[in-house]
Amino acid sequence: MLGGYEAWPVGSKQEEAAAAPVGIVGVVGPAPEQQDRRLVSTKSGQRLQPGTASEEEVFERAYRLLYSHIWEASRDVANLEPEFSHQELARRVAKYFYKAARAPELLAMPWEQAARQFVDHAMQGYSTAYSERPWFFELELGQTVCAGLWELLRSSRADPCRNSQAMERVVIARYESSMDTLILEKAMWDATMATFPDQAVGPKVYKALLRVRAAALEKAMPAGARDCKAGRGGKGRMLSDRRRQEALEKVENFLKEWMESAMSRAWQAVDHSDSLITEVSVLRLFQSLVAPFGEDHPFSCVPADLTEAIGRPPHDWPFLRKAVRAMFASWRRVAPGNPKRRKKGAAAASAASAASPAFAAFHGCGNGNNGELPPLGASALTARAAAAAVVKQEVKDESGGGADG
Repeated sequence: MLGGYEAWPVGSKQEEAAAAPVGIVGVVGPAPEQQDRRLVSTKSGQRLQPGTASEEEVFERAYRLLYSHIWEASRDVANLEPEFSHQELARRVAKYFYKAARAPELLAMPWEQAARQFVDHAMQGYSTAYSERPWFFELELGQTVCAGLWELLRSSRADPCRNSQAMERVVIARYESSMDTLILEKAMWDATMATFPDQAVGPKVYKALLRVRAAALEKAMPAGARDCKAGRGGKGRMLSDRRRQEALEKVENFLKEWMESAMSRAWQAVDHSDSLITEVSVLRLFQSLVAPFGEDHPFSCVPADLTEAIGRPPHDWPFLRKAVRAMFASWRRVAPGNPKRRKKGAAAASAASAASPAFAAFHGCGNGNNGELPPLGASALTARAAAAAVVKQEVKDESGGGADG
């Protein structure tokens, strides 16, 4: 048993309607196997050799491939769409990728730059229109995007792509990164609004969580260490007890840092925070962030870089309750009372709380860091000593012991 829980599994991983593009024929209705996937111009009926097609012919072929592959990829999820048919679903989704492909600058860009722009622009429109649909995260389009984009990239005037495998690596990495971001943001939003449904509170808490998550990951696992993750390749795939403990500690450190930084920001941003941001609500929030789609779903808002080798923690992981209690105890120890009321109170109390590393977050001061939040978690002894020094100096000044006598 590690970290106070048992059976943390090892190795588990985890609109609008629009007409079809002008000039594209035969794109609505036929199954993909009925369409000619060769390099064929619908205008001339002749096979086109690479480098000889016009831009319109390139775009036409790209759309045909996009539609064909999207039709096939969406076959298993079409029943989840409540409003329109399978063919209409494929046509609507293909529209966003075709629109991105039509960007006039793509054929003049180096192929890697063009690939990334294509994926970014396509995913922006596609996700805005359909990310709330029940099939959105079930529809896998990585290979589909590659099929259509290959027609463009090998026709680039600046730097044609001659290696489909190299193109596939770039495109799928970009697509998966986009989808990972989308599902993370959805999970964080849903968990936050379920805990803080008030529209004056939930969005502020969500913003705080989103803003500090990357910094918490960097502190728990610097970027350089992510290239040497345990459990990769043949020998030594099973973690030793020591390596497993190290991996567990990184998860704990990340969650502790994320919790403290985000909740400090949220406390300052939310009115009546002392009655809203409580031990109960924070525990419920982070339990949901750990397993946002239920215990049986592998996704977690804890970064996969940290859990890839040991799996995600369970929803009711005792460490979360322990971390929440420790955070609130630390807040009470360092500066008892409501920081917002203190800010309007005596000058000495305000100065004392400003000197506290934990409560500097509430006032947005960074103690010499240009307004950036300092790292939380300094010992209560250090915080109290700093606060006492400020109060002592103020008492000395008020009693006439200052420079002016």
